Order: sequence, then structure tokens, then C-alpha cells
Amino acid sequence: MNSSASDSMETAGDSNDRHPDQRWRTMMQDGNAAFRGGDKDAALLLYMEGMAEADRLFQIAQSNTKPSESDPAPALVVAAFNIANIYAGRADYAEAKQIMNRVTTLLRVTIADETAPWQLRSSCLQHVNRALAYLLDHMRSAGDSDAEIAEEVSAVQRAANPRLKLAMVQHLH
Repeated sequence: MNSSASDSMETAGDSNDRHPDQRWRTMMQDGNAAFRGGDKDAALLLYMEGMAEADRLFQIAQSNTKPSESDPAPALVVAAFNIANIYAGRADYAEAKQIMNRVTTLLRVTIADETAPWQLRSSCLQHVNRALAYLLDHMRSAGDSDAEIAEEVSAVQRAANPRLKLAMVQHLH
């Protein structure tokens, strides 16, 4: 990535309220503080813990039939971006790509999963483009071919396009 890593770290909103994703938010904020302080190893560990927490929240949201107070899709994207950004800063583009690919695939698969709660599928649909953009940056840095990049874009389009039309119809009614 061309921008300075410290300028591009994503952050969680500030909140002192006890919210289901408060643990994740704290890990992201602490990770950002460590990153700004120059301790990228500590930041990476905190971001990885935050990603594990976002994974946990995502699993809970997948199994719930009622709407969740937490929105784990953007939490996963933010945590993955922060982790991938550190790897990219170390010129480990393959690892950065793998982290973003995992999250993009999870979002894409969840969008297409008719058994997943609508709220989660909708959130995944809203955040998959951002995850895909980050993935494509890391794929380019890793030297992936245009055909490989096009296949990732196509996979997201195949999952999202029918759902976008359905979401628009449901929103209009």
C-alpha cells in the first residue's frame, strides 16, 4: 500500500458503553495505540485477538435467529485490514493477502447462505466491497495475475448481485 501505515490503520468508534463488541473495540484501540507508539509486534497481537473476538461475535450472529446488537462484519474487516497492513509493512504480501482473502470469503459465503440471519447477510453485503478492495490491493502487491484478481471480483459479484436485487426489492416494500 502506498500510504503510510500509521495513517491508514482503521479504528473502532470510541465508546465507554458496555456493548457486545466492547472487548473488540478495546483491542482495536489498544492495538492502534501500540502501533502509533512503534510497537508493531504488540499491535499485531492485539489486532489478532480482536479478530478472534470478531470471529466469535460472527459465529454468535450466525447462530442467532433474532437480530444481534453487535455487527461483526465490519469488525472482521477492520481487524483483518489492520493485521494485513502490518504484514504488508513487513513486505509479507502473501500473508496480508491470506488474511484479507479469509475475511472476504467469509463475507461472500455468508451473503449467499440462505440459512444465515438476514441482518448478518445484509451487513456482509454492505462490507464485502471494502474487504474486496483491501484484498485486491494485497493481491497486486503479492504479484497475483490480472486473471486471479478478476476471479476474486467475479466471485463477490456472483454472491452479491442476486442479493442486492432482493435487498432493493425488500427495501422498497
